Amino acid sequence: MRVALRGEYPGIASPGSLSGGHAPVAAAAPVAVAALAGAAAWVLDPLWALPLLAVAAWYAVVRVAAAPAALVAWIAAYSLLGDKMVISLGVGGGEGLLRLGPLVSIGLMGALLLADEGARRAAVDVVRWGAPAALFVAFGTALPLIGALTDYPLRTVSAAIIPLATGASLVFGVLVARSGVDRDRVRYVALTSITVVAALAGLVLFLHYRGITLPLAITLHEWGLATAEAYGGIWLIGRVGGLYTNPNILATLGGLALVFAAFGRVTLAQRVALVMPALAIMLVTQSRGALVGALVAVCVGAAFGRRRSSLVRWQTIITWMLVVAVAVVAVAGAAVAFPHTAAALADRIASAVRVITEGVHADPNLAGRVVFWSAAWDLLQHRVLGTFGPPELLLGTAIDNDYLRFALQGGFLYAGAWILYLAWLMSTGLRGGADRFVGAGAVFLALTAITQTPSAYVMVIGMFSLFVGMHVERLRVEALRDGARATREGQERTA
Repeated sequence: MRVALRGEYPGIASPGSLSGGHAPVAAAAPVAVAALAGAAAWVLDPLWALPLLAVAAWYAVVRVAAAPAALVAWIAAYSLLGDKMVISLGVGGGEGLLRLGPLVSIGLMGALLLADEGARRAAVDVVRWGAPAALFVAFGTALPLIGALTDYPLRTVSAAIIPLATGASLVFGVLVARSGVDRDRVRYVALTSITVVAALAGLVLFLHYRGITLPLAITLHEWGLATAEAYGGIWLIGRVGGLYTNPNILATLGGLALVFAAFGRVTLAQRVALVMPALAIMLVTQSRGALVGALVAVCVGAAFGRRRSSLVRWQTIITWMLVVAVAVVAVAGAAVAFPHTAAALADRIASAVRVITEGVHADPNLAGRVVFWSAAWDLLQHRVLGTFGPPELLLGTAIDNDYLRFALQGGFLYAGAWILYLAWLMSTGLRGGADRFVGAGAVFLALTAITQTPSAYVMVIGMFSLFVGMHVERLRVEALRDGARATREGQERTA
């Protein structure tokens, strides 16, 4: 038995599927013309613009279906600017914000499912080969719908947008992997691009708040203030969030970048190119959870890495010695240049250590979170099956713990789906060492989820879920190859 291969991936698309490469090759000019015509018509009469914009959108869907690798550019843009892709509808506290990023992802996925047989197959394969991921997305989508039918207002249905967008990224990842691209190169280029831009934005604001105003600093600051006001939150000055609404979100990107630098199939120069902006992010955000999570994830990934021999390769040792040396020099240089920042970070780390001997009150941030968790636990005892709708609306505050938040919304079934999803990623990613970044990334998310809600962060919804989709496709390919090998060996034994 021979499994048909297209590049690295078997069974990609049937004849006639747009993803199979049979769509006619056309220039992108019609999209630009239709979009410009639509914009011009909108100024004159919006009614005339809608058909033109619809034609441009549909043509774009057809072109994306023919070349799924283009989805990477969209996911990268969303993972970087998703917190800024909003339109205010005039209601305060973030309730009136229309979040465009996940809506575009969901709309694009829906259009691809309608237009392309390959996309429909990809969605089915996510359910078949990535069942824990599909189960987690299904729970998150269904619960707000149930909540709207019980004691929540209808607008809480919008909470289903985040899990649906996560599911869209999973499908996109399968499609990108099946397009025959170099998976490791795509991951590196996409993650490095957004990490560098996010780090630069964070550094510009970091220096601005310390009296060094660089170009775009004022613009970024005012943009951040406007975003914080729209979300109904507070724009922090000491710890920097850069293009994101919270420093912890930026730190999550930095942590994922460090994990990828450790386990991505890249060169030494590429590792350094990713480590440097990631360390800059850790400096400006001062996020202890992300830093500890990244260090633990790297240690776990290294412990479970595949060893081809019992001997340690000197090339590996030299590589990591250079990476560590670069990191030490960068941190030391930052400490000398910004002693007050280094002292503040050291104090934050010391207060975290004192929690072990003095209790949670030694750290004001953790003490505040414990109060939130206590209120959430009290609510969970009264709503054992969950609130179905977003629990923050009943509590009136954030929870800052993904496990407790999922348990509150959907009982222990939803929290269990989250844990199963992470455990599946760890098991399949760390096994054999072929996709250790995904497995170690799940370790990182599992740890940061104790004091944060990374499942709702744009780079986790977008970029990391895209990588998980690629991982699902790898599992499918390996299963098919193993099945083909077993069948061939069985035929040989009976011959």
